[in-house]
Amino acid sequence: MENSLTVAQTIEKLLSFANIAIYIVVIVFALNCIWRVEKRLDRFLKIITIAIALIPFRLVLGILGLEQDPNWALAVRGVGFLIGILLIVAFADLLRVIKTMNKEA
Repeated sequence: MENSLTVAQTIEKLLSFANIAIYIVVIVFALNCIWRVEKRLDRFLKIITIAIALIPFRLVLGILGLEQDPNWALAVRGVGFLIGILLIVAFADLLRVIKTMNKEA
């Protein structure tokens, strides 16, 4: 059988699916937090949640093997870049809120 997966490939696939499930749980918890925080932290949590939501999307693209296709490779890397930018923006917003609360700025 040429299509049979090795043990390492099977474990890698299972870990990828487990990661996707974990990130979905994180998204549910994050959305639950958004409804319970002050308005000042609301934007931070929304941006973090969007960034976290993109991670399983990127993992699915990897599982499907689309990152091997040159046409999709740019999209997969672009999603990773977008996640990084969103995290920077989210934490910059959180820092702004903290400084405002501490009357630093």
